[in-house]
Amino acid sequence: MGKGLVGMEKEKIISTLNEFFTKGSKRVEVITPSNLVNIQEGPRLDLIIRHLAIEEMMGKNKIGLALWEKLGRFKGNPFENRKIRLQRLIEGFKEHGGYNIAYPIKEVDSLYQLWGGSHRIVMSLRYNVKYIPIVRDTEYRIPQKKRDRIGYSDWNLPKFGYTHEEIEYIKELYDANVLKINEE
Repeated sequence: MGKGLVGMEKEKIISTLNEFFTKGSKRVEVITPSNLVNIQEGPRLDLIIRHLAIEEMMGKNKIGLALWEKLGRFKGNPFENRKIRLQRLIEGFKEHGGYNIAYPIKEVDSLYQLWGGSHRIVMSLRYNVKYIPIVRDTEYRIPQKKRDRIGYSDWNLPKFGYTHEEIEYIKELYDANVLKINEE
């Protein structure tokens, strides 16, 4: 498979990935990162947190990793391991000049709700990637309990240990559109 999406048209991406990922109710689709973010239920404040963490790893702020660490407290994966994986993602985007189609986002339900791949979405927005491949399960709907957890709206961030001030800061950045969503 090719390394990146640079210069590839949507149809070529889909045909390249279909043979590997289309099974049963799973369908390969190509979508813009902005559209995928805009389809989500409620504001995805976690995307801002991930954006800040990536910026800190690139030397652009000093608050992102501390905020990001709180998101993973209940995942059981040590923070240092998560930082290493995030650094590899950043390096991969630099190496490939954008999104690597060998790794489509496979955590998308029938209504395009995302339960994984959010770091890649943020990096795609940073790198102005035109299209990203997703594998959408046309028969699966994320259960409400899981949707509540992954939505990361202002009402459930306190259970992760975020202070009122931190939540307000994150909401201000979301409202200021720091991810540049909808600028196509």
